[in-house]
This record gives sequence, C-alpha cells and structure tokens, in this order.
Amino acid sequence: MNASEDEFVDDIEQAPRGPDTPEIRDADLPKIYPLIKRILEFPVALILVVCLLPVYLGLTLAAYVSHGFPALFMFPRLGKNGKSFHIFKFRTMVRDAKQQMRNGASNDSLITPYGRFLRKTHMDELAQALNVLFGHISFVGPRPMDSDTFNFILEENEIWPDILKTRPGITCLESILADLPEIDEKVRRILKIPPPPETPPTMSLPRRYPLDRFYIENESLWMDLVIVWYTLRTFAGKAAEHR
Repeated sequence: MNASEDEFVDDIEQAPRGPDTPEIRDADLPKIYPLIKRILEFPVALILVVCLLPVYLGLTLAAYVSHGFPALFMFPRLGKNGKSFHIFKFRTMVRDAKQQMRNGASNDSLITPYGRFLRKTHMDELAQALNVLFGHISFVGPRPMDSDTFNFILEENEIWPDILKTRPGITCLESILADLPEIDEKVRRILKIPPPPETPPTMSLPRRYPLDRFYIENESLWMDLVIVWYTLRTFAGKAAEHR
C-alpha cells in the first residue's frame, strides 16, 4: 500500500461516528419512507425524462460534433444491497480514453473542451434521470461506488457496508456541502447534522462517510427536499457561470 492509500485509510478510520451512533442493521431502517419515496420518484422521473428528451438530443448532437459517438458512457456501480447496475453519463472524454490512460496519459488531458463544460455544469449527469426511472438509484442518496473502491475500503475498515443499506442517489449531503461550502453551517443547523471535525479529512470518500451515515440513519422527505433544493441552486449557479 502506498503513502496516499495509507492517508486514505487513516482518514476513513478517523471519520467521526459519535459515541452514541448505533450499528445499522436491516431491521433498524425505516421501511415506509423508502417505499413512499420510490412511489413518488417514478412519476417525477418519467416526467423529467420526457421533458429532457430535447436536451438529451441536443447534448447527443453536441457530443457527436465534439468527440463522436457514443454520446453516453455506462459504467458499473454498486446499488442497494450490493446489486450491480450501470450508471449513465454523457461522455466527456475522447473515445479511446481508456487505452490512452493505460499508455500513461493523464485524466485531464483526455477531457474534451465540451466534456469540461459538461462536468463543470454537471450536465453530464442529466442522463442519470434514466437510472432513477429504472429504479437503480434515487434522486437523493449516497453516491454510488464502483466495486473496486468499495472492496478496498472494506478490506481496511468494516464500517462502510452501511452505505449499501439504502438506494444510492444522484446527489447527497456531501455534494451540496462541497459545492456550496458557505451554506455548510446553515444546512447542518436545519437538518441537525453534527458539526464537522476540527480538521476535516481532505479526501472525498472519508469526508463523505459521516454525512452518508447520518443520511441513512435519518432519511426523510424533509431532508431529501433540502438536499434537492441546494442541488438545484448549485446547478443553476454553475450553468449561469457558463452562459
């Protein structure tokens, strides 16, 4: 294990859990809201996908002009209870990006100018409305991980499997707090989230863990609405920056 991996594991182990935080078991999770949530999400996702069809067409044509087909990129992720699925994103890299990375090319050098725009505005993630429609993910939930990352974490620390106890999502607490650090204190106060450690972890995954765990333990319609609201604010702000 190299130095960066050691730092990663140390940050995971130092992620605050709180003295009174119980271990999560299937029986501990509320069964009603996740069911209601899925019932509500399906028609919303269906309407959203229909409304986004012109946008999908425009993004597909722009992708073809920028870096050719295919416009969509699908990659495996772990869903609820560890079930694998393919998540959809609009492709932001050159067609042979994987081969070039094997040959030593850097990640950033393979992102096209159009792809960089998609990433900065999060428009590459609009295709994930299809994943919500199919029931792979929710609009709100812990961000899905690939199996290699999950297994690496699991080997070093056994506290992470809780993340698979609920359906992953397009956006989560860590996403809005990372994109809008100025509202961190306000969101924590509204949702009664414990304050962050004095020296927060610098890496994304260990920073995510206490927030994802808090979400799993307290998942509710109110929390989802707050997260969606601030996600839309982030999306609108970044889109405005690129007009």
